[in-house]
Amino acid sequence: MIDSGVPPLAKWPAGVLDNLKRWEQGNLVRYPPFFYFADPNVPIWSATMDYSADSEGPEIILPEGDNLPLYGIITTQTCDIAEEDSDRPIRPWIQMSPVYSTKSWKKSKLEDGNGPRYLFLIPDIDEPGVWVADFRIEIPIEKGWLANQEPIQGFRDDEEKHKLGERLAWLRSRPAWSPPLVEAIRSLNRKLQSLYQQDESYLGDELERSLEEVAVLVDDYSEQHEVQFVFITSDNLSDDCKELLGQWWDSAREEANRSNLTLHASDFVKSENLSLADYRKMTRVLSFR
Repeated sequence: MIDSGVPPLAKWPAGVLDNLKRWEQGNLVRYPPFFYFADPNVPIWSATMDYSADSEGPEIILPEGDNLPLYGIITTQTCDIAEEDSDRPIRPWIQMSPVYSTKSWKKSKLEDGNGPRYLFLIPDIDEPGVWVADFRIEIPIEKGWLANQEPIQGFRDDEEKHKLGERLAWLRSRPAWSPPLVEAIRSLNRKLQSLYQQDESYLGDELERSLEEVAVLVDDYSEQHEVQFVFITSDNLSDDCKELLGQWWDSAREEANRSNLTLHASDFVKSENLSLADYRKMTRVLSFR
């Protein structure tokens, strides 16, 4: 269906592919288009509710006012934007997510990765505020529109661009966890967030300084009956920190047992001592670097 409508290289609109060479993943565009499909008779988001009075059925929703993002961020991989090495470009669209200023999260927390995984800090927007990309939605946009826009740099540091690619890859590669395992992960994240937000918690400071990732080892990715959490750190954790995480594990194990999920005793390993072979057996569920 799609391939039959994609023109050969010679018939792409003049200048489009050349102009797209200026763009890369992570570039921003000002005043992006923003739309989605919904039924205003069964509204969920506030912008959908605004359509309820005048709508007669499902339709494309075009939010207005405060529901519109000031920027959009390109989430498509750089090599798929201009398709420079292709004799037959096959991707008419790019994907874009909204970027907006948030008051819900402090910049320092987002810099350390201690926020929702669907939010990503944009550090170099030349405007006041804490600016984030929200990956809960991606808008398909035909490349002809993008080619006529001006790219804006949201990341002046190549390391930050790399982190963006890693975050997108992680979001798209997540396996389908069982509800009991999801709840265990969420309870751990809540525990860690509460520690990080306690200004006088020295254990929270130690975890924030040392904890790099939390991964899981699963007996069967389809059934998920037995799970072990692995805390990957840059330094050895103190006994007090391990005891604190042990308290979380005790509570999570009891809850998991009621759902026929066995949580094995957690493991703690320094990243420098973790072999690539062992790491590949794990699946990362939380990242703090």
